[in-house]
Amino acid sequence: MRRRRLGLVAATAVALAAGASWGVPGVVGHAAQEGASCTLAGTANLNPGLSTTSQSFQYAFSGTMSGCHSTDSTLTSGTVFAGSPTGTITGSGPFPSGTGSCGSSTTSGVAVVQWNNGKATVVSYSTNGAGAGVSLQGTVIASTVVNGVTYTTTEFAAGEQTAAPLVFSVPVGSNQNCATVPATTANINGQTALGSAQ
Repeated sequence: MRRRRLGLVAATAVALAAGASWGVPGVVGHAAQEGASCTLAGTANLNPGLSTTSQSFQYAFSGTMSGCHSTDSTLTSGTVFAGSPTGTITGSGPFPSGTGSCGSSTTSGVAVVQWNNGKATVVSYSTNGAGAGVSLQGTVIASTVVNGVTYTTTEFAAGEQTAAPLVFSVPVGSNQNCATVPATTANINGQTALGSAQ
C-alpha cells in the first residue's frame, strides 16, 4: 500500500523536538566546535486533527534518535519528546502548538532529548511546512518544565543551533485523509543536526 503523505508541522520535534537532534559541521551552515547528527523517527499526536481547513492545534511528540555521529564519543543514540514524555496529549504540558492544515502549517514548542550517556539537551524550536516537507529550526536552551518536571541541558551549550528537514506521513493502513477524516496522528522522520558556530 502506498504511504500517504501529510503536510503538517508537528515537532518535533523536536524537536524537535523537535526537532530535536543535533548537528554536524556544515549541516547548520557553520563550522562547528561541537555537534551531532542523528536519524529521527517518531510519532506526533494532534488535537484537533488536521483537515483541509486552517485552524489552531496542539500536539505531543515522542521518538528515537539513532545512528548518531557526534563530537562527544559517548553520544550514540537517544529519545526525544515534546509536550509529554509519552508523546500523548496528557498532563499539564506545555504542549507545542501551531496553526495550519494538512497543506501547510507553522508551529513552535520545546523538545527534550535524553541521550544514551545520561545527558540531556533542551531545544526551543519553530517549524514551517508545506505538503509533506517541514523545516525545523531551533536553539538549545538551559532548561524547561514539562508536566511539573524540570529538564536541564547537560549536553551541548545553550545558544547552539539545530536544524532538521523532516517528512510527515500518515501511518500505513490509516483511514486519515484530511478531507473526510482529520489527521490525528502522523509519522515524523528525518535527519537532525546541531552545532555551535566558531
